[in-house]
Amino acid sequence: RPLMGVAGAGSLVQVVQSAIGNQHRFDEMKAFFGEVGLGPNAGVWESVPVDRPEFKKETRRLLEKQIQKRKSEAMGT
Repeated sequence: RPLMGVAGAGSLVQVVQSAIGNQHRFDEMKAFFGEVGLGPNAGVWESVPVDRPEFKKETRRLLEKQIQKRKSEAMGT
C-alpha cells in the first residue's frame, strides 16, 4: 500500500478503520491467550517462567550506572 501523498492517507485511513472494525476479534484472541507473552512470561521457556525481581533490580542498577558514566563523559568533552 502506498504511504505517501493522498493515496497514502487514504490507505492509512482504510487500515485504521479495518483495525477498529476487528476489535472484537482482538478481544477474543486476548481473552483466549490471557497473559501469555507478557512480562516474565514472554519468550520461549522449557519450564514454567519465573519472575526474578532481584535480577531486574541489579540490571536496572547497572544500566543507571552506565547512563551516569556516559553523562559524566559527555560533560567532560
